[in-house]
Amino acid sequence: MKVLVTGAAGFIGSHVCEALLQRQGVFVIGLDNFDPYYDVKIKRNNISMLKEKYPNFEFYKQDIRNTTVIEDWKPDKVCHLASMAGVRNSIKNPELYFDVNVKGFIRILEDCETYNVKQIVYASSSSVYGLNKKVPFKETDRINKCNSPYACSKMTMELLANTYSQLYDSN
Repeated sequence: MKVLVTGAAGFIGSHVCEALLQRQGVFVIGLDNFDPYYDVKIKRNNISMLKEKYPNFEFYKQDIRNTTVIEDWKPDKVCHLASMAGVRNSIKNPELYFDVNVKGFIRILEDCETYNVKQIVYASSSSVYGLNKKVPFKETDRINKCNSPYACSKMTMELLANTYSQLYDSN
């Protein structure tokens, strides 16, 4: 089984890759653009460790907005973790957050549809619940207001995931 993990160099992404790589018969394709929002040196170390430790790991330094990895590898499953992070930075750069998070996710979803990838897991964010008064949050909570462009982009991704799932019968 081939699994694509976007955002593979980050903390969560590298740990997801490692957990998958420890499973019998799983080949992992990691994708990351090494965005400098978080320390690139740590990201490079994460990828180096995965490459050294696991022969069933392949890595591509590409951006989700223009990657060809789904077309090239035709994975069985996709775990989409790549996104621009940071609430404060999104207020200063809202267009960048929608370009990367929303347009990038649409690219992944479209490629999955084109190349018949039916299982997609993606990471949202607790930031989408930012203005809800009720704690703890639940996935079923109604979200009427976001507190940042980052949260709004992640909420949009949730809506897109639901839409694509309904349109194309994906999981």
